[in-house]
Amino acid sequence: MFTQYRDAPFQTPGDIVEFYCKVTTFNENVQLTDPELTTYSQKYPYIRITHPAAEDYATMLETNGIEPEAGSAEPLDISEMTVESSSSFAPLNGFYVSTNVTIRQVTFDGETIDEGYTVGDYWRKDPNDNLTIYAYFFGTEVSFNLRIDGGMFPYVDYDWFELGASYTISGYVAPFYENYQLQLFNGVAITELVG
Repeated sequence: MFTQYRDAPFQTPGDIVEFYCKVTTFNENVQLTDPELTTYSQKYPYIRITHPAAEDYATMLETNGIEPEAGSAEPLDISEMTVESSSSFAPLNGFYVSTNVTIRQVTFDGETIDEGYTVGDYWRKDPNDNLTIYAYFFGTEVSFNLRIDGGMFPYVDYDWFELGASYTISGYVAPFYENYQLQLFNGVAITELVG
């Protein structure tokens, strides 16, 4: 959901909310935009219906035809998944996952760097601080880059990573042109793999 750089109330993973918004398409993905985020709106208030700690949570999921695992605040562990190509990630589009990645060298293959971008050995940042960390799915040479929004707080910068190092990380799987990437979110935990 694109919130125009505003924070939505009730941001706990697994919250079930009701709100008014528009639906648009970006990069061949359907996304929610321009949500009404005020809880006091007379016409379209933003309402948290329930949350994972509530007694009625499991019942609410079942009543609405949602599998209890889908409402879990825990990421789906895909670290043991067999990945042969970028298309291996297609069934996970939009899923909250945890996995391992290895930071790789940036390769541009004749691309030009747009004005205002800064580039390092394994990262690329635009003028709005949107950052890409170039990575492979651990144990493969299948691209699975990390996408960090310029408005992320606390901001995860390129110096949190090291070329050739591997990390356990969680985020949302999203397509990006012919590949898939892992979109990080506020408060993400990043753990370096040792050994």
